[in-house]
Amino acid sequence: MGLDCAFHAIKLAMASGANLKSTLKEIDYYLHVLKTYKNANVKNPFLKCRETVSLLIDNGEATSIEEKAVVRDSNNDENTVYDALSFYYQVIRAYWSGYTDQCRYYCEKHLSISSQEVRFLRIQVEFYHGKEMAMSSW
Repeated sequence: MGLDCAFHAIKLAMASGANLKSTLKEIDYYLHVLKTYKNANVKNPFLKCRETVSLLIDNGEATSIEEKAVVRDSNNDENTVYDALSFYYQVIRAYWSGYTDQCRYYCEKHLSISSQEVRFLRIQVEFYHGKEMAMSSW
């Protein structure tokens, strides 16, 4: 449970504009903890997050690692939350890299599958997309 909370804290740190290099070190620490305790529950989300931070820092030139998140079958309903998270990170990458069309594309993909389970991510994606948030959905 602590690792789940750590992942959410990292998402919030990214959303609040925390120093990306410090965030990257924190992610690496938690990936080490995941490996030490042989816990794979949140490994893919941490790896997706790490890849995004690495790309934002230096386009992955000096900060990338060989280990990548496992790509899952998007036709499986079980993976909807994972897919929404993947699209969320694509939105952030495209937005901060200046790729407006890609950002809108991934926003639409994210918004089409996100639900109450990923409400925080949905609110952020609506911001990046430029949509007005419906307060009634809170």
